[in-house]
Amino acid sequence: MKKFLLFISLFLILLMGLQIVSGILLTLQYTPDIAGSYEGGASGGMLLGDRNLITILIPIAAASIAYFLAGKIGAEKAA
Repeated sequence: MKKFLLFISLFLILLMGLQIVSGILLTLQYTPDIAGSYEGGASGGMLLGDRNLITILIPIAAASIAYFLAGKIGAEKAA
């Protein structure tokens, strides 16, 4: 039970950190279309981002790192 709680806590911390870092990087790379905003006015539609592979890779990476860290920390405590 302790290993499970350790894994879940590490997973949530890593997932949150990776989501924040990827959000910062995506925000830095975003370039707004100023000309299009003046031409069309308020379109009334909502722009949703594309579903990228990164939305799947971030939780997989966080889970993998948390799994190995939980195993390493658990092995150190047992020794």
